Amino acid sequence: PPTVQLIYSDEDKIDDRGRRFQPHFKPDFSIDLMRAMNYLNHLTVHRTTNIRAVGGWREGFEGSQDYDLNLRIIERI
Repeated sequence: PPTVQLIYSDEDKIDDRGRRFQPHFKPDFSIDLMRAMNYLNHLTVHRTTNIRAVGGWREGFEGSQDYDLNLRIIERI
């Protein structure tokens, strides 16, 4: 839908035989929790317009570039 600004999902690890293990079930979205910790991790989908509006990924945030981008976009939307 046009109103969707961000998509994230639960995660599983998958071994070389295709078996899933160590599921990571994420909570419903919470701005307060997001400000406290990066529970979305790396698998997020953003609208291109939002990424461009906040200037994309920034140098100097290696290791936390996803969290930085997510926070800036979430504060914008």
